Amino acid sequence: MELKNCVYKFINNNDEINYIGKAINLNSRIVSHNHLPEECYNSTFVIEYSEFETKTKDDIDILEKYFIAKYNPKYNEIYKNKDLTIGIEETKNIDWKLYDKNNFAIRNYLKFINDIEFKLNNIQIDIDIMDYYLMFTMIQNFTYQFYERYKSYEKLNNTEKLDLYTTEFDELKNKDTFEKIFLLQNKVSKEIKEKVDSIFAKNKLLEYSIHLPQQHIKTQYGKLDRVMNLIQLNECINLSDNTFKLYIDYKCKYYDTSKQLTVWVKCRD
Repeated sequence: MELKNCVYKFINNNDEINYIGKAINLNSRIVSHNHLPEECYNSTFVIEYSEFETKTKDDIDILEKYFIAKYNPKYNEIYKNKDLTIGIEETKNIDWKLYDKNNFAIRNYLKFINDIEFKLNNIQIDIDIMDYYLMFTMIQNFTYQFYERYKSYEKLNNTEKLDLYTTEFDELKNKDTFEKIFLLQNKVSKEIKEKVDSIFAKNKLLEYSIHLPQQHIKTQYGKLDRVMNLIQLNECINLSDNTFKLYIDYKCKYYDTSKQLTVWVKCRD
């Protein structure tokens, strides 16, 4: 499908616009692009475009100049740094679309993701593996105790159940064990977050979240059915090489797909 009368943007990994151009035929223009510095192409990870209903070539020329003046891209040399106080009717509610053909931006993005994943797979943190082991087993014991007590509530009415639920949970929560879990979780989470944040630093393309393996309790219509995903220690902790399992979910703000990466984090020897 031909994409005609377009304005396009080259966007870097910090979600900044590298360059803005125009194209009578976008596919042909992107394929033949070669007049910019190599560093512009190498740092472009996303290309966006918008098609316009224009009657003359001059129309698209004016639109290109308007967007260059508005956004001041790094690699455009003319029409930059203009003090605009007016708008163009055709630019209101503009629909920028992702240009996802097989081009240099896609290759750069995939290389960028591979570099991120390589660094994530080589995380080392300054905690003792036994601290993590202790935290994990405490969480497992706490979850099991909580589940066993909750099972006895199923024959009670909702009001009685809620009262007992709150009382029992507070009783467990106030124990020394819970405090130890809390302190260890904070220590582990802080170390991990600092490492992961440093890898994603100066990158605004990716949104990410971090998850530690843990039990999940399935609730349906307010009734506890069963404990799901009871994790075996050897599935998420390897004491022989001082590593534990971590999940990192990430998604590019310009792409619909998301990915979960399983990482084995190295603790200090």
